[in-house]
Amino acid sequence: MITPRTALPPILIVEDGLDDAYIVSRLVSKCGCRNPLQFARNAEEAIVRLSKVAPSSDFLPPLAVFTDLEMPGSDGFMLLQWLRTQTVHRIFTAMISTSDFGRDVRKAFDLGCHAYVRKYPSMEQMRQLCAAAEAFAADGTKLPVPGLAPSPAHF
Repeated sequence: MITPRTALPPILIVEDGLDDAYIVSRLVSKCGCRNPLQFARNAEEAIVRLSKVAPSSDFLPPLAVFTDLEMPGSDGFMLLQWLRTQTVHRIFTAMISTSDFGRDVRKAFDLGCHAYVRKYPSMEQMRQLCAAAEAFAADGTKLPVPGLAPSPAHF
């Protein structure tokens, strides 16, 4: 489902695990974010969904994409690569992953990720992610997000 322009922009959660998607969605809701939530099971599904949102359409692009890294078929890196090629929408992206390997974190940021947190983010981290997404929507120059990435020692 695509959100009409009259509503708040959605947050797209890209996660193959039902339990993980549920936990992330609960964290988003509990931190006070009122944006509707949409779900995709992998990068391919997210790309199909995001491709349907054109600037002249009556539908809003998401406020943010919160994506897992490792998913069957197409991973979070594939989604970040695709988003990087899009000039139509600039969307706040956060990687929420079990991986904290320096190469994964570095690659995510190299591909344009704005924040990287380990599963499962704390309530405060989720508040920060949602606030950063709103700030980015208003002024895309407020990135990357301090405190929402592993320390430089991980790089």
